[in-house]
Amino acid sequence: MTTQQTEFTLDPDVRVALASSLRELFAGASDGPGITSALAELGWAEVEAEDPATAVSLLFRAHGASLASSNLLSDTMIRSFGPDFPYAGTPVTLLLPHPTEDAARPASCRRSGAAGILLEAPVADSLVLVPTCQGDRVTLHPVAADWVLARTKASTGFDASSTWLVLETADVLPDANAPVAVDWIAATALARRALSAEILGVCDAALHIACEHVTSRHQYGRAIGSFQAVRHRLAEGHVAVESASSLLLAAWRGVSGGGVPDTPPEWAAAVAKARAGRAQAEVMRTGVQVLGAMGLTLESPMHRHVTRAAALDLLLGGQASLEQSLGDALLSGTTAYPLASI
Repeated sequence: MTTQQTEFTLDPDVRVALASSLRELFAGASDGPGITSALAELGWAEVEAEDPATAVSLLFRAHGASLASSNLLSDTMIRSFGPDFPYAGTPVTLLLPHPTEDAARPASCRRSGAAGILLEAPVADSLVLVPTCQGDRVTLHPVAADWVLARTKASTGFDASSTWLVLETADVLPDANAPVAVDWIAATALARRALSAEILGVCDAALHIACEHVTSRHQYGRAIGSFQAVRHRLAEGHVAVESASSLLLAAWRGVSGGGVPDTPPEWAAAVAKARAGRAQAEVMRTGVQVLGAMGLTLESPMHRHVTRAAALDLLLGGQASLEQSLGDALLSGTTAYPLASI
């Protein structure tokens, strides 16, 4: 395993300004191509080059808060393969491992076929990169988008606005293009940090909805947000988000020095995503409860945040599966790597 040290270099005032720009961007861009175009116009590639940790965190937190659907996660993972990746700069889409599979070893239990999630339909005449694993080696198989699309179905049951597609097929993958070996561990760690930020963005928006409701809704002549039980629940949700945010920050920065062994980035990313998954469960339960009956209806937007957060939690390892795998690793003798030092 490798160690990654990441420092935040952008000035705090710049980060605040970028966060504001991203909120405006997602308010105006409604689809994947629109988001990509708006980010290019904003000069986001330069921001990412100067401070990748801040760029990814801000981008995906805003993406989650707006409930946007796009291929940003796929694009981010593909860029992590480096400029020498054969398909760098070309219109390709990465198939994410199916939630029922081990994200670190995609398709390791399959003899043939493929299963996974596409966050957005690939463009015509492009390629879809299908990850497969043999031993500890992950390779990407470039497959024609038309072949993949003929075998996918929409995954809109959890969110009518979602662009996700599900691929499940036993058909043998076409071998027209040679597979490419990649550093899947590093790419997955990056994606888990990005997903953690996106989940927390959904939580931010859900808490905002809940706070607005308890402020405007009155019972017994006073706002229901003034009641201690309601305030306690909202405070617990806020603490869950803030603690997960702090853990994510530690996962970006890494831990070193003081005689403490360096924490591998893939370990830190798994812990951060598991914590974000716990936070969304706490926040969504709170949001639905404080909204009362409104929280159970389609009239309130809360249901979209509940379903989106739960779906994001399952991508690249859900909270339960990550906590189990981390626990299994500790029981097998793996070092209990710290994420923060006091």
